[in-house]
Amino acid sequence: MNASKPIPPKHRLFALMLHAATMLLLIAPASRGALATTATVGPHGTYATIQAGVNQVLTHGGGDVLVEVKFCHSPLGYDYVCPYVENILIGASLEVNLRGGWNADFSSQYTDGTLSQVKGTGSNNPVMLLVAGGGTIRVSAFDIDGTGVTGYSQTLGVAANSGSQSLIVILGNRIHDHSLLTAGGNGYAGGAGIHAVANGANATITIDANEIFDNVVYGTDASPSYGGGVSIDTFNGGHASFNLNDVHGNSVSNANNGGCHGGGLWAQADTGFLQLDSNAYRGNMQFACSNGATGDAAEISAADAAEIDIRNERWTSNSVANDPGVYEVFMRAATNAAIYAGNGLVTHGTWGGLYAQSDASNAHIIISNFTIADNPVLGFRGVGSGTQLWNTILWNDGSPYQLDNGASFAYCLFASDPLFVDAANGNYRLAKGSPAINAGTNAPPGGAYPKDLDGITRPYSGDGFALTDIGAYEFHDDSIFGNGFDQQP
Repeated sequence: MNASKPIPPKHRLFALMLHAATMLLLIAPASRGALATTATVGPHGTYATIQAGVNQVLTHGGGDVLVEVKFCHSPLGYDYVCPYVENILIGASLEVNLRGGWNADFSSQYTDGTLSQVKGTGSNNPVMLLVAGGGTIRVSAFDIDGTGVTGYSQTLGVAANSGSQSLIVILGNRIHDHSLLTAGGNGYAGGAGIHAVANGANATITIDANEIFDNVVYGTDASPSYGGGVSIDTFNGGHASFNLNDVHGNSVSNANNGGCHGGGLWAQADTGFLQLDSNAYRGNMQFACSNGATGDAAEISAADAAEIDIRNERWTSNSVANDPGVYEVFMRAATNAAIYAGNGLVTHGTWGGLYAQSDASNAHIIISNFTIADNPVLGFRGVGSGTQLWNTILWNDGSPYQLDNGASFAYCLFASDPLFVDAANGNYRLAKGSPAINAGTNAPPGGAYPKDLDGITRPYSGDGFALTDIGAYEFHDDSIFGNGFDQQP
């Protein structure tokens, strides 16, 4: 493992190409082979249930399943979206595109956020179970709702298992109000909203632009509980990406000495590659965790030569109910593994901001251009000689940092007011005159990230200096007033 390179070029290229290809393929219909077909589902479609439409395309070589938005009429005189009540299984070595949000004649999808709604039935069953063995499965434009039908603590939203040479894409859905019990042999230790596993060579899962909220995992035995909203695991060379998602109000609990890991997200790469990019986490929490909790918002773990690339993430106002000493974000790298993180915002945790631990001399966590602020006890704790913090603002935390067992930091601002534009209202950009401007280094291990949290090119040379600013945001004096106050959070 080479700690000087944020992500090997082959992985960075793979992630960018996959993301671009995924967006194009989801907009377009499935590629048509000789046996490919289209099935329509809904009151005006050929099939009444989603599963029937899926079965049809699977028997004809794969294709598209278009799901109409179903409307019901209220006695009070208005229409509302009502659900398909079923559990859906897609097990495919073919290409299946399950696409919701269609109007009554299937000529177009709604563009105002109206989605096809699905509710599952049965104890602890996924509403959608996706198993790709050599094929491609895409799911988009669904409201996957755990309220009302399944009862309390009875289900999870989407369970996705991508095997070797397979792709699963989950894009543009709302997944919410699921509550999962981990006991009873159901095989799920976490991820009440999404439970995703990429296991095998070229096994890939992409989870993009979803809203994942108000899901909860209840640990009911002494085994750990993971990821109230989302659980992602990669094994044996698998790849996963989690981008542009809004993760809020999720929680994890375990009162049976099992421990809790990640209120909003648990993400682990055990070999393979994992990318987290441009997600927002707020209001996630852990509660009643009788044997310890890690990561109010997220716990991220790399092992066995795995690599994790984290950039442009926002973790704000996530909390723990009753276990002191918990950080909003917890990162850990084991032997031969590496985590690279840039352009992060970590604010308003209940206790601490960011914890990063490298467990061996050949494990690395390299963090650059973070803003860690307004955490009441401790901003940053680094553990292990492979843990390095660069170009980071640590401000208004109870204590700015603690470094143990050889962890280090450089070009960090913690003794002078960074002059945020409006921290009280969540705007942590730099105002004119900030001591963080042109105070960083362009050469942290592997180089600075090319753009900041706003997508501004870093370093900004319009001020006559070609030096990177400290923190998640690069100051640029192109504003109307020249003082930064016209910039919005």
